[in-house]
Amino acid sequence: MQRHTMRLLVVALLAILCSTLVLSVTSPVARADTNPMRVTAHDATVHFSNSIDFSVTVTDSSATITSASIDVAYVMGGIYGGSQSSNHNVTIAQPAQTVTLHDSENIALNSFVPVGTPVDYTWTFQDSAGHSFTDATQHITVTDTRFPWQTLSQGMVIVHWYNQPPSFGQGILQLAVQHLARISQHLGATPTAPLTIWIYASHNDFFSAIEPYSNEWVGGIAYPQYSEALFVIADLQDPALNRDMPHEMTHLVFAQLESSAMTIPTWFNEGLAVYNQAYHEPAMTALFQQALTSHTLIPLKNITGSFPSDSQQAYLAYAQSWHLVEYMYQTFGQAKMTAFLQALNSPLTDFDTAAKQALGVDSQQLEKQWLTSLGQPIAATSPTTQKTPATASNTSSDAFAQTNLLLIGGTLTLGGGALLAIILVLVTMRRRKRWEQHMSHESAASDSAASLVEQEPQSPLGS
Repeated sequence: MQRHTMRLLVVALLAILCSTLVLSVTSPVARADTNPMRVTAHDATVHFSNSIDFSVTVTDSSATITSASIDVAYVMGGIYGGSQSSNHNVTIAQPAQTVTLHDSENIALNSFVPVGTPVDYTWTFQDSAGHSFTDATQHITVTDTRFPWQTLSQGMVIVHWYNQPPSFGQGILQLAVQHLARISQHLGATPTAPLTIWIYASHNDFFSAIEPYSNEWVGGIAYPQYSEALFVIADLQDPALNRDMPHEMTHLVFAQLESSAMTIPTWFNEGLAVYNQAYHEPAMTALFQQALTSHTLIPLKNITGSFPSDSQQAYLAYAQSWHLVEYMYQTFGQAKMTAFLQALNSPLTDFDTAAKQALGVDSQQLEKQWLTSLGQPIAATSPTTQKTPATASNTSSDAFAQTNLLLIGGTLTLGGGALLAIILVLVTMRRRKRWEQHMSHESAASDSAASLVEQEPQSPLGS
């Protein structure tokens, strides 16, 4: 009886294995080593900021190539993920066994595609014999092809510039490396990927490379998702080298270190960037002092989501965000600030929870302490429910419990087929046992087996 049971189990496992092999063999995706089509050349040329031209040459050893398409994906989210895709059917005027095809993607008509945007493209072909072939995905990065860029790099910094001698680029690079060292010290970590800096020679060149309708006073812009930043720098005495460049570099490093974080308040993000500047214009300090004198600082809750549209109020928002972040470093020290920044990088921990854990205060308590230190009035605020350590722990446990349930559910679903096969084997074994024991009562044995099947637990696939 045991040998018979073992044979049945082996048969069931072989059936599962065979079904898997059949599915893989009959899959509609053609194997690369048996498909008669192969790509012999492909290319992509960026014409910033108008179009990307694609070309490909494909050969078929057994039939004529009748149709083709290209899928283009712009990885707009960069390190945060997410992309925008488009698919084009490419006309083949004269089907043949070898064809060269061209396609153009008009990026001027789509959402703005900045310098540094990764682009993935994939060609697919069909031939007259019914074969389908999808080429390997190719990767390019959008660059500003209008200028003859020169490049220097050191450590985690890459600098591009044009229309200036090598000494200019070397000077930019040395300053950028110094800024990065200071930023990394303040943030308690170094970047995980290189920072790429593009230096434009004029405002006209710069503004033609960034989003339309940007503010005229902008002299630098960061794309944290790509770890890229663009600046207008006329010479090595330009104040932007010590103001704008470290400001935007801070955004790049901070984005890498907090890639898994929940929403970060705007005041903290911008305050860090201004705090790391090597130069602060006197006008910003003067405006902050004026607001202290008139008791007109902006409530923190008003600059958590975004800064005011009024230019003067926005400037004040930058100034007081800088001074609040400076207060945090002076009050809590580098070690606690490093621990706070590390705690922030979690999809399960919000800003106030991380601050409470690492600094002992949430944002509302922090604001009150800061205002008190400045001799400023504290506006009446509605009380908030404070999380006790037990509550915070339970919340975290619940999140992990939900995650575990999802993982268990996925495992049960994946194993449903195998479980169903085992159930069927057990049912068959018990039927056979009853049949052997009651050969003289065939009809009774059949009724008993039917009853057994009805009592079997339901498979996860049916739940």
